[in-house]
Amino acid sequence: MTDSILIVGAGVAGLHAAMECANAGAHAIVVEQGPVVGGKLAATMTNATAIGGRSEGDSVPMFAALADNENIEIITLANLEDIEGRPGSFAVSIRERARFVTDACTRCKLCRAACPVVRPNEFDAGLTYRKAIYAPMAETLPGEWVIDIQSCLNTPPNYLPCNRCVDVCDDDAIHFDMALDTVHRHAVGAVILAPGFRIADNTSFGELGYGSHPDILMSAELQRLLESPGPTGGYASKPSNENYPDSVLLVLDDVSP
Repeated sequence: MTDSILIVGAGVAGLHAAMECANAGAHAIVVEQGPVVGGKLAATMTNATAIGGRSEGDSVPMFAALADNENIEIITLANLEDIEGRPGSFAVSIRERARFVTDACTRCKLCRAACPVVRPNEFDAGLTYRKAIYAPMAETLPGEWVIDIQSCLNTPPNYLPCNRCVDVCDDDAIHFDMALDTVHRHAVGAVILAPGFRIADNTSFGELGYGSHPDILMSAELQRLLESPGPTGGYASKPSNENYPDSVLLVLDDVSP
C-alpha cells in the first residue's frame, strides 16, 4: 500500500484534486501532456479575478499553492504510458518529453525576438501568434519557457541548423542536448482521471461561414476575446481590424431541447 496518488490531467479539476489529496497527506503526482498546468482554462486562471482572486501584480493563488506544496509533484509534457496492478497497488510508467529549457530561465524574452518560427498560439484559441520557443501566457507553472520541438528548425540531437535562441540566452537555460524523453516509474495506490474536455473540430462549421472571414468565430474564440487577460484585454473587438462590432449574430448549432 502506498500513499501516492496519480492524477492524469492538470486542468482545473485535476489541480483541485491534487490540492485535496495533498492536503489530506497523500503524495499527489500530476501528469499533464501540455507544457503548463491549467488545461483549457490555463489562460483564464491568470486573470486577477479568476479562481482564488488576487491583486494585480500578485502571483496566481493556485499556482503559488501548487508550487509551495511539497506533497505535489507535477510532470508536464508527459503521458501515462503504462499501468499495471490493482486498487491500492498500481505500477505506472510516465513518459516525459524534453522541454529543452531549464529552470534557469528568467523569461527575459530575448529568445522570442531571435526565433524565426511563428505559430498560432493555441492558448489564445489561435487568435495570437507565438514563436517555437515560448511561454503560453505571462504567468505559467512551470515558469520556464518551452521549445515546441515539432515547430523548431532543429531536430535534436543531430540536426541543429539554428542556434539563434541559444546564442542570445544569457541564462544558459536552453539545451538541445537534453534527453529527448525520460521515463518515470511510480507506485501509486489510486489513479484519478481528469483529462478535461476537447473543443469541437472547427472544420465542421464551414457551412456556417467559419473560415471564410476572420470575424466569424467559434464560441471558444469569442470567450478568449472576452477574457481580460486575453489578446484584446477583454473587449470584443473584431480580429480583422480590431474595431468594435456594431452588432453580433450568435448562431446556436444543434441546440438541445
